Amino acid sequence: MLVSKFYKISNKTIFITLSGFAILSFVIILFDSFIYREVIIINIIVFCLLSIMFKEFVFYAINWIVILLVLLHSWKTIDIKLNKINYYNSFEPLMKYECLAGYDLRTMTISPTIQRKQVLSKNEKEKINTCIKENSKLIEHLKNLGCNSIDFSKNNLQLWYNDIVIDIDKIDDHTIVYETSDLH
Repeated sequence: MLVSKFYKISNKTIFITLSGFAILSFVIILFDSFIYREVIIINIIVFCLLSIMFKEFVFYAINWIVILLVLLHSWKTIDIKLNKINYYNSFEPLMKYECLAGYDLRTMTISPTIQRKQVLSKNEKEKINTCIKENSKLIEHLKNLGCNSIDFSKNNLQLWYNDIVIDIDKIDDHTIVYETSDLH
């Protein structure tokens, strides 16, 4: 009888445990948002294990798992919100030109934009390749998010996915904004 009271979990303990996992996950994602998928999957596993070990966690764990799956589904726009300055600064050397080119992440090739009819010069291709090589970790991250293509033009960066296009623009010296457009 005394042992069963000792092992009983209170709602306060449940709340502190779940809040602790949520805060720790949030901090980890803020420091390195590229590992979001791993952090979310670990949280789902922990919540499943807690719900198996303690029946009091079942309701809370199911709610958190649903929230985490929704978060995982909408990560493209959350990632842009967290990293828009990093993305813009990484590709800024290519945004000096009016309509330079696009980079297809599926085929790893450079293609002129629709607005630019002439072929890219050797110098322009070298600048694009150098920038892509310098940002290979970022390019790999975008591919993992499902990005198909990156287009660069004057003060504008477009990330093309299957369902949305995300525009990242610099509107003044200190403000970088983004806008999403559905492709339906």
